[in-house]
Amino acid sequence: MKKVIIFMIFGLFVFCGTAYSVTLDDLVSSMRNRLKNIHDYQSISRYYNRKGKSSDWRTYRYWYIRPGYVKMKIIKGKSSGSVVFYNPKTDKVRAHKGGLFSFIHLTLNKDDSRVVSIRGVRIDQTSFPYVEKLIIKQMQSGFCDLKEKKDSYLIDCSYKKPLASDIYYDKLTLGKKSMLPARWERDDKNGKPVYEAVYKLINVNIGLSVKEIAF
Repeated sequence: MKKVIIFMIFGLFVFCGTAYSVTLDDLVSSMRNRLKNIHDYQSISRYYNRKGKSSDWRTYRYWYIRPGYVKMKIIKGKSSGSVVFYNPKTDKVRAHKGGLFSFIHLTLNKDDSRVVSIRGVRIDQTSFPYVEKLIIKQMQSGFCDLKEKKDSYLIDCSYKKPLASDIYYDKLTLGKKSMLPARWERDDKNGKPVYEAVYKLINVNIGLSVKEIAF
C-alpha cells in the first residue's frame, strides 16, 4: 500500500511539473500579446556586425515608438555622436553626425549605405517588434527549439539553408518578466557570430511621443 501511495505521489509530482512547462506555442502567444502592449521603450543596445573580414562593435542609445518610429544615437564606437531617426510614415531616415557637423541634417532612404550596418541591416530591422515577429515566423516553421532557464527563455533556431546568405543559426534570449529580447545572436555555418545584439532596457511604456525623438 505504501508503494502505491509513493508512486501516486511521484506521478502527481511529474504531472504537475510538466503541466506548467512552457511550449513554443505558449511562448508565441505570450510574445504576440506583449507586442500588442508595447507603445514605446528605451534601451542601451550594443551591436556586433561581421561581413567577410570586416567587423565592428557599436553601442547605441535607442528609442522606439509604435508603430515603428526609431531613433538611434551612437554613444560608443565608430562615428560616435551620430544620430539617425526613422519615420515609418515617410519610410525615410533623418541623420546627422556628431560634433561640429551636427547641424547638417540629411534625409535618406532607409537602405542608404550611410545609415545601414556593414551587413546591410536597416534601422527599421532593429526594433523588438521586428526581431520577435521574425523569430515567431521561424518558430512556426518548425526550425526552433525552446530552452527554459531560471530568468529567461532561449529560442534556438537552426536552418538547413542559410538566411541572408550566411545565417544558419538564430539564438534569441527573452527575459521571463519583460517578455522582451535580452540578447540575439545570428551565427554562420561554423557557429561563429556574424551579428549580435545585447539589449539593456531603460524604460517601457512611459508615454514617449514622436515629437520628443524626431528631428
